[in-house]
Amino acid sequence: MTFDKACFDGSHKRTLIYFLEYEIQQTFEVRRNQHVHIEQESCLNTYVDSIDVVFRCLRSPCVIFVGHVKLLQHAGKHHTAYSRRCCETAEGYKSVYITNELLGAALYIDEVKFDYTDTTYFNLTISSFEYSTATAMVNSVNLTLPDETTIILDTTPPLDIIPIPIPPNESLTIQCIWNWNTHRNETITVRIYTKQGFIVPSKIVITPPSIVWNITDVKFDLDDIEHFLVNVTNTLCSLQSINVTQIRLNENVTEITPSSLRISAGEQRQFSCAFNWTSLKGENSTLMVCTADGLNISKSITLPSVKLKIINVSFKTSEGVRYLNITVENVKESLLDVTVARIVISLENETVYESKGIGTLIEVGENLTLTFSLNWSSYENEEVTISVYTEEGFEATARFMAKE
Repeated sequence: MTFDKACFDGSHKRTLIYFLEYEIQQTFEVRRNQHVHIEQESCLNTYVDSIDVVFRCLRSPCVIFVGHVKLLQHAGKHHTAYSRRCCETAEGYKSVYITNELLGAALYIDEVKFDYTDTTYFNLTISSFEYSTATAMVNSVNLTLPDETTIILDTTPPLDIIPIPIPPNESLTIQCIWNWNTHRNETITVRIYTKQGFIVPSKIVITPPSIVWNITDVKFDLDDIEHFLVNVTNTLCSLQSINVTQIRLNENVTEITPSSLRISAGEQRQFSCAFNWTSLKGENSTLMVCTADGLNISKSITLPSVKLKIINVSFKTSEGVRYLNITVENVKESLLDVTVARIVISLENETVYESKGIGTLIEVGENLTLTFSLNWSSYENEEVTISVYTEEGFEATARFMAKE
């Protein structure tokens, strides 16, 4: 450890700054605590305006009175085998301290996820930064309610019996047992603790609202540009039903069938929306569903610009040689010509044949028949899945019986 001395006012009075203690503790990043001590022969105060910790400075200056000790905290990542600490005052005095690397773990709560099908628990994911130098042993989780009540949580696996290790640059997900059904839309604080005493920043989350619903599926078909389908789900954890009364596409109100439909908790319902979406082919759009109670939910979607169809597949045998014909159509409502890149044939999720690098163009409104030499006898009279993929990222899939 070194420190600088300085004279001022022409009087040999000196100011001495030195580190009393250096300690690594765990916060969101590795946190360094410096004690800075000022000694002087006069009553002159010293104004500390910066601490150089790796590459950062204090957020705000502070004054340290003569003969007093002040704790200065600073956050910084610990990447190297040693760390250089430098405290500097506004008057130009400074002290430098170099320390060897100390073992520590930098943890953070990555995610708190509620299961909408079961209100008796939530999942907690804890991660360790890659620059951690020790394995942390997590041994406790608690949460604090808005009224400051703190609850120590049971977990699966049980941390209070066997602490769970988290090595550097790894994650752990545990199940926290807590019935949040009567704690809707509340701000809670989740904290974790380790056997070694590493300090982990808490995470503030909001519990699910009394109604949890979403748009679960949207179907646009270029064969019918006058309509589209929307599936709406009211999840099982909702405390109330919802009454869907309106669906909009880019703020355009559509005519929905049924015109009004109440959806109970745990139910999904489908709506047919009448609206000509020709001008929106291939465009990024926003779909909004509204209820009679003033709730609304939105989903960003991209409307289709191309539709491929596998209109025919024939399994053939000629002069003892088996082959396959596949006819693919690029419908007339498509906006783009496409190039077939590959074709895959699968049986019960297992690929039995794949043809790559086809490179055949199918223009809008045209169809193309592709012929492949293929011994399909091993899956004769079985249903196979045929998938066609294009270079532009479009695809078509259909199922056919492998027989002549």
